[in-house]
Amino acid sequence: MSALTVNLPDNLHEKAREVAALKNLSMDALVTIALTQSLSRLVAEPHLEERTARATGKGLDEFLAQVPSTEPPEWDRLPEGYQRKQSNNHESSEPEHKQECSDTSETVS
Repeated sequence: MSALTVNLPDNLHEKAREVAALKNLSMDALVTIALTQSLSRLVAEPHLEERTARATGKGLDEFLAQVPSTEPPEWDRLPEGYQRKQSNNHESSEPEHKQECSDTSETVS
């Protein structure tokens, strides 16, 4: 285990303390959980990238042909006038957060 000192904006530091207290966690545990979750979203799993690279779509038409051609139930229908948004797979879905840091620091080990 290693120690890390980080500078946080005052409001983020206070919010982290509140959440840690609310969840009955130490700051070490809260920061470890938050960092683990954040990194898992930012860093692709190598085996998933390899599997994606091998994907050909072969057999997809046969698979989709097995789906019944029936109307969905009323509760599962798209709203009247719904139009699918255009997506760009090359852009990150994660918003960028840029905040000025204050002198508040927390040592986490």
